[in-house]
Amino acid sequence: MNKPRIVSFLPAATEMVYGLGLGDQLVGVSHECDFPAEAKTKPIVVRPALALERMSPREIDRAVSERLRNGESIYQVDEKLLRELKPDLILTQDVCQVCAPSGKELSVALRSLQPRPETLWMSPHSLEAISENLRALGQATGRANEAEAWIGSGGERLKKIRARTRNLSRRPRVFCMEWADPVYGAGHWVPEMIELAGGMDALARKGADSVRIAWDDVSKWAPEILILSPCGFHLEQALGQISFLESLPGWADLPAVRQGRVYVVDANSYFARPGPRVVEGTELLAHLIHPGLFDWNGPANAFRQVPPPNSSPSETRTKTCPRCGQPFPCKVGGCWCDDLPPLPPSTEPRTDCLCPNCLAKAIEAGAQADGRGPGVGSQRSGLLSSGPRRSTLDFRPGTSAFTLIELLVVIAILAVLAALLLPALGRGKATARQIKCLSNLRQLELAAQMYWDENNGSAFRYRGVATNGGDIYWFGWLARGSEGKRAFDPSCGALFPYLGGRGVEVCPALNYSLQQFKLKASGAAYGYGYNLCLSAPMSQPAINLNKIIRPIETAVLADAAQVNTFQPPASPDHPMLEEFYYVSTNANEATAHFRHGQTARVAFCDGHVGTERPLEGSLDQRLPAQFVGRLRPEILTVP
Repeated sequence: MNKPRIVSFLPAATEMVYGLGLGDQLVGVSHECDFPAEAKTKPIVVRPALALERMSPREIDRAVSERLRNGESIYQVDEKLLRELKPDLILTQDVCQVCAPSGKELSVALRSLQPRPETLWMSPHSLEAISENLRALGQATGRANEAEAWIGSGGERLKKIRARTRNLSRRPRVFCMEWADPVYGAGHWVPEMIELAGGMDALARKGADSVRIAWDDVSKWAPEILILSPCGFHLEQALGQISFLESLPGWADLPAVRQGRVYVVDANSYFARPGPRVVEGTELLAHLIHPGLFDWNGPANAFRQVPPPNSSPSETRTKTCPRCGQPFPCKVGGCWCDDLPPLPPSTEPRTDCLCPNCLAKAIEAGAQADGRGPGVGSQRSGLLSSGPRRSTLDFRPGTSAFTLIELLVVIAILAVLAALLLPALGRGKATARQIKCLSNLRQLELAAQMYWDENNGSAFRYRGVATNGGDIYWFGWLARGSEGKRAFDPSCGALFPYLGGRGVEVCPALNYSLQQFKLKASGAAYGYGYNLCLSAPMSQPAINLNKIIRPIETAVLADAAQVNTFQPPASPDHPMLEEFYYVSTNANEATAHFRHGQTARVAFCDGHVGTERPLEGSLDQRLPAQFVGRLRPEILTVP
């Protein structure tokens, strides 16, 4: 896309836009887009439907929960301004209905835009997926090289953190609180950040939504470090929640509170937004969890330490590092070095503690405990070698060629590295396919929302009338005839006018080139199935989606396929996989395809896309490796 006009509904996406040098192409933003400062000068297209600034945290939680239960939006999109801005590309998300506009709001906003802009969904659940979102934005805007450079730079910074925390003798108990009243634990990418930073949070939900946590469970976990990171809040707003926490039963008895290791952080800048600054957020966590190993060179207002109720001076003395000569604090008991791996005692006469920086550098370099360098005496760490070491391969002076043994060793090392890297590459490709599938389903679901809006809430039917020697289905016209040779015209499908031929009907994880796969049409396929329960018989009125009681729990589309043994070239002795166009509650029909690591992606009526596992005992054993089965009937039933 050549110099697209961009509207961002998502603060993290806005940061990416500026990071890729596209700030001049950004024509509209959300009310929360405040970084960099220039973003605040852009026209505001999205505003909250609630007066959040006048509400307490508990009132916000109640109001948001009530609106979501009632199927109401918590955002308002300025449709008139959006039409005036004429965007070519809209950036939004589907991770959280609270964080930014999702399916419903966007479908309403897009119905009056001509031509309809492309929509890029950013819905990460991990640090890797955040990088994939940045990569997708780079590819969509012609800034792929800039995106890769940024991803590589952030990855190197995270690797340095991992190198220092990988071999810690123990990881302190951490609780990262994403909301105080009521208490929510960390979710999505934040638990991964905590792990990288050298902590462990048993109450967090890695790669999943943040959920409420009972205060008794927090007390039982007894965190040694407590991070208050309320979603949507900067530091000053977050500090206002401390008084509530201090009123909770047993607050003063938590180890983190007694030891003065409660920190309030700027969640908006470093944690809550899935953008480039999560790298800095991980560096900040590393400093808060292991201050002796990691410095913080970022802004001073990134965090604030909450003093314990009854502070008392610690037994700390100042020492001089034998390596760099710099003074540093050394604590008797509970010192920062207690978290480091034990090293053998020094045999040199000049032995004393190393400062945090020198000790961290020595550990990172791998110069451990061979009795030749200045070491650590009173700490748990010992000598760190600084002398030369002989290679296990005999590179003798005067030889200009490798010996056969050396070559064999090198080949073996390369083979081991290849064996280690290939699974990682495979996982990366699988992740990319899942992200593409999520994007496909979101665009299909958004098209369905637009269809419903233009038809007074009426759902389209799975199958229509027969015409021109074929049948009209929800996905297009399909001719009758021999399997694999039937003509197919997607332009006759109910959703085609809203998709613009984007090709989102093909799931990248459904391998149409397999010999086991049987195509229905000539040179075309469809990878998703419609919830048959939304399709009323032709003799009855169409089902009205506005009357569905729980749209958040009612599926629209899902990964679909079936095992065919009755249409040539398939047979009972030669079962084949084929595309299928609906999913249902029929116990005799296994048509959901759990092709993403034995899970299926499902789009729901409220606009979000979720992950489902097969109903127990439902997998079709005629092709067990393909994981074709049934979905939970609850999500396919129209209440």
